[in-house]
Amino acid sequence: MPRPASAIARSRWPIHVLIGVSIVAAAGGSVIHLVEGMTGQAVAGFVLVAVVGVAWRAWTYERLQKAASLVLALCSIGLLAMVDALGFPMVFTALILLVLDWGIWLGIMVSLLISGLMVVLLHQAYGDQPGGVAIIVGQTVSNTIQFSLVLIVAALLRAFNAQHAELVTVNAQLTEAMDASRDLVLSAERARAAADLHDGL
Repeated sequence: MPRPASAIARSRWPIHVLIGVSIVAAAGGSVIHLVEGMTGQAVAGFVLVAVVGVAWRAWTYERLQKAASLVLALCSIGLLAMVDALGFPMVFTALILLVLDWGIWLGIMVSLLISGLMVVLLHQAYGDQPGGVAIIVGQTVSNTIQFSLVLIVAALLRAFNAQHAELVTVNAQLTEAMDASRDLVLSAERARAAADLHDGL
């Protein structure tokens, strides 16, 4: 009988797809920076993508999931700074993993941290322009809505995984109980057959 955590890990294929899309997007952003002559940002982006790949591989091992999800969250913040908007898929995926592994409160705290960093970056980019405050406020509201939706999806996935683990555990207990019941019936039948044989002699 598979362990509940193994069954849950097999049911997470959408997260594998998300991380793949995130890696492709971040690598694409790094290639764009390389073509535009921003070699430093491109190299930093490629290094972060490589670390994300290693962290993702580590996340697939049950013992390393919590540490790997933290590394993915830190790398996602770096990718957001290095490859701009192409880092958002990684941020969203990392938030989902943080909620799955650590709980909703850490996801909320990281969302607030990233939102704060985004406000600072937006202020640096648009603060001196006419209408810059409107751009900053609009983008911050948009980011808040996106993060809220991602956190809701992550919380639902966490609840699904908890229910799935509980069902797998109950199924294993029922299987053990059925095996024990069958063994008792066989023992009783053997005892009855032995008693019948003894009476016949």
